[in-house]
Amino acid sequence: MKNYLSRIPILLLVLLPLSLTAQNGNSNSESAIKIGRDLLSVRQYDSAIVYFEKAIELASVEKDSWTKTIAQSELGRAWIATSKYDKALEISNSILSNEKAAIRARVLSHQNIANFHGRNLQDPKKEAFHNHQALKTAADQKSVRFENPTLNDSIDLSNRMLALEVLGEMHRERQTFDSAQYYVEVLIDMSEKMRPQNDFMLALHKSQLANIFINQRKVKEAKNELLSTLPIIERISPQDQREHNLISGFYSRLGVTYNWEGKKDSSLLAKEKQELFLLSAPLLDSLSLAQMLSFISVDHFDLGNMNAAMDYREKSMTLKKKLLGPDHPEMAVGYKLLGLYGLRQSDRRNDAVEYFRECLRINLKLYGKYDRRTVDALHHLAYGLNILENYEESLTTSKESLAINKRIKGSDFMTAAIYTSIAFNLTQLKRFEESIAVYRDMISLIKTSKEDLSVLNINSRTGLALIHEELEEYDKAEKYLREAAEECIKLYGPEHRRLINIYYNTSNILEKQGLIEESLEFTKKSLELNLYNRDLLKSEGIPLNLLAKQSDTYALTHRHRTLLFYQKGLRQERPDFGEFWKSFDISLQLLNELMNETLNSSDLISLQTANKNLYSLGMNVLWLSDSSSSQTDNTHRMWQFSESSKGVTQKLNEKKRQTSYPLKSTDSILEEQKRSMDKISYYKSLVINGNEHDSVRAGLFQALEAKKESERKLKTQYPKDYSLSHIEDDISFDELTGFLGKTNNILDYFISEENIYAFLINNNGLRSFKFDWSEELQNDIISFKKALVNDSTDLFRSSSHQIYTQIFEPVEPYIDGSNLIIIPDKDLWNLNFDLLLTNPGSNEMIRKDYLIQKYAISYSHSTGLLLNSNDKSKSRNQVLAFSYADNDQSMLQIDNMRDAPKNNLPGTARELKILENSLSGKFYYGEEASESQFKESASNYAILHMALHGEVDGKDPDNSKLYFTGNQEPEEQGEDNALHTFELYNIELNAELAVLSACNTGNGKINDGEGVMSLGKAFRYAGVNSVLLSQWEVSDATTPEIMEGFYKHLQDGKSKSEALRQAKLEFLDNANNITANPYYWGSFFIIGNPDPIDLTPRSNQWYWLVGLVLLGVILVSRKRFSGATS
Repeated sequence: MKNYLSRIPILLLVLLPLSLTAQNGNSNSESAIKIGRDLLSVRQYDSAIVYFEKAIELASVEKDSWTKTIAQSELGRAWIATSKYDKALEISNSILSNEKAAIRARVLSHQNIANFHGRNLQDPKKEAFHNHQALKTAADQKSVRFENPTLNDSIDLSNRMLALEVLGEMHRERQTFDSAQYYVEVLIDMSEKMRPQNDFMLALHKSQLANIFINQRKVKEAKNELLSTLPIIERISPQDQREHNLISGFYSRLGVTYNWEGKKDSSLLAKEKQELFLLSAPLLDSLSLAQMLSFISVDHFDLGNMNAAMDYREKSMTLKKKLLGPDHPEMAVGYKLLGLYGLRQSDRRNDAVEYFRECLRINLKLYGKYDRRTVDALHHLAYGLNILENYEESLTTSKESLAINKRIKGSDFMTAAIYTSIAFNLTQLKRFEESIAVYRDMISLIKTSKEDLSVLNINSRTGLALIHEELEEYDKAEKYLREAAEECIKLYGPEHRRLINIYYNTSNILEKQGLIEESLEFTKKSLELNLYNRDLLKSEGIPLNLLAKQSDTYALTHRHRTLLFYQKGLRQERPDFGEFWKSFDISLQLLNELMNETLNSSDLISLQTANKNLYSLGMNVLWLSDSSSSQTDNTHRMWQFSESSKGVTQKLNEKKRQTSYPLKSTDSILEEQKRSMDKISYYKSLVINGNEHDSVRAGLFQALEAKKESERKLKTQYPKDYSLSHIEDDISFDELTGFLGKTNNILDYFISEENIYAFLINNNGLRSFKFDWSEELQNDIISFKKALVNDSTDLFRSSSHQIYTQIFEPVEPYIDGSNLIIIPDKDLWNLNFDLLLTNPGSNEMIRKDYLIQKYAISYSHSTGLLLNSNDKSKSRNQVLAFSYADNDQSMLQIDNMRDAPKNNLPGTARELKILENSLSGKFYYGEEASESQFKESASNYAILHMALHGEVDGKDPDNSKLYFTGNQEPEEQGEDNALHTFELYNIELNAELAVLSACNTGNGKINDGEGVMSLGKAFRYAGVNSVLLSQWEVSDATTPEIMEGFYKHLQDGKSKSEALRQAKLEFLDNANNITANPYYWGSFFIIGNPDPIDLTPRSNQWYWLVGLVLLGVILVSRKRFSGATS
């Protein structure tokens, strides 16, 4: 988009200097008047006043009273425009009392006085009187300015036209359109008779007539008038300002008529022409440009191009703010529209609420609290807060707007609309009785009001249905939905789009009542209404979601239909799931297409839930089929469903993350994707409105291909970033078993609403299991971690053993070997499986009953990520390590936890000293341990050891952080000594292992199917193959001992998971009654590739190399010595 602002501040610099010279036979004063008029036409009033005053001064020097009075009348017009009414009245009266005043000056003076009465005093009678006096003056008085009578006649005609134009405009503003049309038609007749033909005047007046039709929404008449004017416009080669103003205004009106006809493509083309003539004019009409940008924004909004709509609206607002000031009424309107646009984009909803707040601020300043515009602003703010699920503030805001609206006796429509908002918020807050009472007040108002509130009656019925659904009063909910449907059909007919959601919600209610066939019928009705009947959209290669008016509802309805076919199959004596699988495949395709539409189309949380539920249904059906027919292929397909579900969920979570913390590398490609989506929406809108021409077909397919190309470009140029949000579905089972070898096992869990599915993969193949996802099990998982943290031994033993018996013991006989990679799901991420107890036992026996005694356990988010390990051969250096403490290991305390920044953690220094004695690398203590040092060096090391404070942000996991100690000033180094999760996504690392021996580094927010959203996951994506993390806060005293054992066993060639297992067991063997508690040693776990690391000490390599060289030298010397002796 063009940079329009660049022209505004320097406009006056390109104008003629005030020391004017005569041009084209005009006097200096006449030239100044012309420039002043041009400036007035583009609303640069202050500059226009300067030129009119200069013209008066020059005309006085020239002793030209005719020109002087014209300049004075034009100055009065400028003063009217700037609300300096008294000055305009004074100068106009002085002109009328001047016998030597020009006739045009008298005409203008009458019009200025008319404006004084109309605008300032609100006296329409006196306004009309003086405008008629202007016409009388123009008609009765004849010009004698020139000796040539033809020139005088031309001036007289111009004066009459000026008087008629103002009369026509006065009646248009008063909406007395018949009178306005009469005057303009007289002007058209006069223009047609002008000789020589004057295209400018004819086009001007025909455009004015079209504008009168537009004001009456007479689309056909306006369009015909404009099309008949178009050839005249095209004959004009614009030279001066007024010609550019005429042509740009013409295309503005033409765009309006196309817009009303739904021809958005033609509307945008007309606005492009308007833009061309606005920008090529001698002076930029900035306000017209800002208004044009606003209209373009509306077109894009109607086309569904949300990004373009926001972009144009923001450009318009920037211009208007500069021209009109920050508190102009148009700014309030603009902020409201920006808010409405923002609510249509998931990533702009917070911005939308701030726009609504700014609209409210302006309206309060301009109109005060008790004004309908303030009520409207409060209502929209409440709406935005509701979308953000801030129901309490939304409710408070709605109640405030209701109180004001009642006090000022606002419209019943607004009152009913506010009732809807209040009731909905109360429903979301589970305050159902209050909500029902508000809906009853609303229904009573609808019945008694003199206003037509039928549309809001639909809202009351759907709102009451929602409440009764929540109360499980499904018969009442169904009743209200049927009433809402009847009201909608009565108002809009049987094919209105509001019925789509009403029918979808009705199907849900019927399903909850067990009425499967009736529910299927309503899903069918919803889907049929949701489809566009356009052949082009049914072409091969067009995504299914483009067929729908409401893509998200279309996908969710198909998903619900799949559930109904599942329930129908279960009821059959011999289950037939043929219809289920057909619906399943369509639903899956629709959900995947929606997920690829970035954040503009629907709520990602709803999509995430729908995706999980859909795969759960598929797995249920496959399990039933497998148990009855022993089809082993079903087990493989179930496992693939589990992996696909986790991959899709991860993709959705990554999309949400990137809205707040975008990847720097992909900005340009993501912008390409946005443009492609805007173009797809644009061409879809053209098709919907009946335009299925070849050019539209070509444009749609070109936009679809551009979107695919941007995906390919992202995958090729930024494969790591691509992997964040694009999970490959074709995971090879053979590749996975090859990765596992003969000694490793994968235990992959998938949790649905009612069941846990588990998949064991090892050298013997794939085996599936099914467990109940019972409330008892869920409580045991909660108790497991709570008991650890609160040191509740009995509760821990009980919950740990119960979890073991329910979800692990049935799998155990089939585990081959002692190496186990677990892929948890949902709440299972809260478990450290190696702490599960095979026997509840007693305090004396408990040490030998931990699962860690049998298995070396590691974890992964999915098998796809497990296989996505990188070659770390480029990592030449061994360890880069950071200690929060300086090199002082005194005062180790078992109760000193690494939970938040403190003055010192001596245990972290001990950790590094142990490493420094056995491995080569760089070791930074205390103030040397800085964030900038980490970012500068981290990519060159195989192991990154971070013995630092950690802090997990449960609400925003990407704001979790590790604290460095470094003493550099952030202003100088550009860092704050806190390494945030979101920063790691834009860092390239090349490490085999990252050890985060801080508190809670793995215990981030658990997102369904994805695992912990934490620093650990971020390190994996930054390029680290595996990460050692902690589930809860760790002791500064015990951690160094565990770390020492871990690295010792790594150096012995053990796998990472086995090294951690041995370190924990050794600690446990030597622990006392206090430290034997798993709270002190059980927190750490490994995520990622558990393979061993080559940690042959470099110092030993050098010793061997030096020794070999010395041996070679000795042998050569001896040989030479022997030769010399002989």
